[in-house]
Amino acid sequence: MEFPILVEGLHFAYSKTPVLNGVDMRIRKGSFTTIVGPNGSGKSTFVKNLTRMVHSGKGVVTVNGRDLASYSHKELSKVIASVPQVTATEFDFSSHEMVMMGRYPHLRRFQPESDLDHKIVEDAMRATGVWEMRDFPINSLSGGEQQRVIIARAIAQEPEILVLDEPIAHLDLHHQIELMRLTRKLTKERGITVVAILHDLNFAIEFSDYVFMMKDGRVYKEGPPANVIKEEYIKDVYAVDVTLIVNPVTGNPHVIPR
Repeated sequence: MEFPILVEGLHFAYSKTPVLNGVDMRIRKGSFTTIVGPNGSGKSTFVKNLTRMVHSGKGVVTVNGRDLASYSHKELSKVIASVPQVTATEFDFSSHEMVMMGRYPHLRRFQPESDLDHKIVEDAMRATGVWEMRDFPINSLSGGEQQRVIIARAIAQEPEILVLDEPIAHLDLHHQIELMRLTRKLTKERGITVVAILHDLNFAIEFSDYVFMMKDGRVYKEGPPANVIKEEYIKDVYAVDVTLIVNPVTGNPHVIPR
């Protein structure tokens, strides 16, 4: 299926306050798709609708040609894995236990984890650089380390679609680049469809196949990064003046605040 995620006319409100005002999106299979926009533009609310973290609003949302609301929780967990902005737990699970939870959608009730499950978890933890922390309690880790554990859990879930809500917000520069390269690699090597909210427009330019820019609960512009992240659009959406230069390494546009 060319577009596993189709959204038409999605509206959503919190306590009668509109947040999404008719969002339309088609997300291509195996693409790295980024959603950008200022705070309050509806980015996080959109992905919460997509991952059913909130009750679906009015409109049409289909995943693999099927109404999102028709999926059971377990069925949806085999298709979509999500990494929220903040993950809190009251229980002191080890990092390894937390990542192993990503295998639960693939297990029957009371079925023990197999050697393959353990191998998948180890590979995911090594890929995100947290294997050496596997025995550490999750609550003993820094915010950035916890984020990498949660991303490892999502990878271990072996989803078709990976949804990331500001995945690099709590990471240092080294781990930001490492994570973006990893998620990009997932699209290239495994055909996973990645949908990521990013605040850093330069990361969006360098790693995305397609960008949706949101404003006031709607899609303002969409297309390849260079067609969307333009000086005049940034001025209109973010109310800030920028200059675009050419990145001397990649040849892509690079945003410089004035």
